[in-house]
Amino acid sequence: RGMAAEEMITRFGETPVMLIHGDRDLVVRSYHTDRIERAAREAGVEPRVLRLNGADHVNVFDDRFGTPASIAAFIEAAQARPAAPGPKTNAEPDPAE
Repeated sequence: RGMAAEEMITRFGETPVMLIHGDRDLVVRSYHTDRIERAAREAGVEPRVLRLNGADHVNVFDDRFGTPASIAAFIEAAQARPAAPGPKTNAEPDPAE
């Protein structure tokens, strides 16, 4: 069984999250974005939420909404943050052992 987005986002930890939704999207209703945003905040994740007036499911990435610039700024800011420790893999020895 798949995992609901609200549950999945709680596992992101310090990973930067951006949610983008157009108010004319008839494919994915805005309440889904609201639920994901609420779950993220409850899990301590502070998402960047971009709600676009006049955008639908397909044209949400059009230049007229400024989406590409917003995404680029989000990525640039995320890359400038200090790296959070990632999950330990089997290939990494545990110094405490």
